[in-house]
Amino acid sequence: MGHRHAAPRVHACRRPGGCAGVRAEELFGSATHQCRLGQRRDDCRTRGNRRRCRRLQGRADVRYQPPRRHAAQADGRVEARGHGLEPAHRSARRPGRRLCPPPARCGSAFRGSSRLKISVITVAYNAAATIADTLRSVAAQAYPHVEHLVIDGASTDDTAALVAAHGRPGTIFHSAPDDGLYDAMNKGIAAATGDVIGFLNADDYFCRRDAVSLIAAAAAANPEAAAVSGAVAIVDAAQPDRIRRAYAPTFAPWMLRFAHMPPHPGFYARRSVFDRLGGFDPALAIGADFEWMLRFFHDAKLCAAPITPTLVTLRDGGVSNSGLASRRTINTEALASLRRHGIASAPPVIWSKYLIKALQYVIPPVQWPAPAAVRWPA
Repeated sequence: MGHRHAAPRVHACRRPGGCAGVRAEELFGSATHQCRLGQRRDDCRTRGNRRRCRRLQGRADVRYQPPRRHAAQADGRVEARGHGLEPAHRSARRPGRRLCPPPARCGSAFRGSSRLKISVITVAYNAAATIADTLRSVAAQAYPHVEHLVIDGASTDDTAALVAAHGRPGTIFHSAPDDGLYDAMNKGIAAATGDVIGFLNADDYFCRRDAVSLIAAAAAANPEAAAVSGAVAIVDAAQPDRIRRAYAPTFAPWMLRFAHMPPHPGFYARRSVFDRLGGFDPALAIGADFEWMLRFFHDAKLCAAPITPTLVTLRDGGVSNSGLASRRTINTEALASLRRHGIASAPPVIWSKYLIKALQYVIPPVQWPAPAAVRWPA
């Protein structure tokens, strides 16, 4: 008698209780094993299903089971179509990729976003020269549920008067001495009541009226993401309409070793993330936002949904890129944070990131032409 008339072989996925306890190697290797024994016909359809299984095995969080040919084998079956199972987005196919969901679309992604409250925190100290642009850009946002908090370090200039004149209705203004930038940011986190929280510094501003709408839409369209990350543009401090360089939100955890991180002014995280990870380390002078990103991406293994449009404009010459001394400080703090979190790195590795960044400085400033962007001249 041939193998086709031998005692029936029980497939691994026909065990009582369905497929919940089946190992991946059993699920994806049993068909090939049966073909070798002659107990299973190998035709074009089954070969194609096996190839799809192998591709999906490493790319999807959901186990894909090809449809069976006989009705008697239907127990525990997951259909190939009709259940919305699809591979992860191409940005998440590499192991460890954390910017996993696809970029948010500006149209259909708005469903459900109107229920989210977005908290925008601005930390200021004697920022009368630039904070008016920040306040105007927040006040002009079309999204209705925006909470703007201005945490002031007891400024002695006209910062308070500018907040009263240009702030969005309902702006929360708190002025008191603090212990530095990150202490003030932690005060803002504690006072915020929004579902999603982000920071817009006193010398930065939203470059489009729908920036907060895009943030809310991306958070609503990607509930599995712990944060959303938008692109930022750096402009000449003296000529805000001259863009010097732009940072896209593309990021992978291996970049942490080089002290790379998503642009913090375009990074908005859910409040539950701050409740879980805590605030910023006030003991660090410049690099506390990078240390927080290590907790987000490396320790907690969370992911952020990228937003393609440029959301925020930064003036060149901030505290982290104002000269060689500031770069030396931030790289020293970044190396200490990496070692604290168990990531191997070295000063030459961290400083090598400037070889790539040098290209952004070689390109001469160009006119900031985006028609959808709105600039707020001082």
